[in-house]
Amino acid sequence: MTSADASEGIKGISYAALKGDMRKVVRELRKELEAQSVVEEPEPEAAKSQDWTNKDGKTITAAVKSVSQEDLIFIMPNGKEIRYLLADLSPESRKAAEALR
Repeated sequence: MTSADASEGIKGISYAALKGDMRKVVRELRKELEAQSVVEEPEPEAAKSQDWTNKDGKTITAAVKSVSQEDLIFIMPNGKEIRYLLADLSPESRKAAEALR
């Protein structure tokens, strides 16, 4: 195993050690993992939710995860991610989304 950024190796556990005192092995492994960064840094918090209107005048409340040339990914209040075409947004919402690029 390596750290999250692959810069450091993390000590492995031999099969012989696993066959022995498992509690001791778990304690040692926990100490090793606490001393290393084994998970990547969390992503920055997503933008706050706001109202978005489509070209038919319907409005949803969602945060935006990312915006590309053609679409964006909304994060709905329940956490579900939805890809949505910029062309289907109202002109005002499209302008707001494009400003997030």
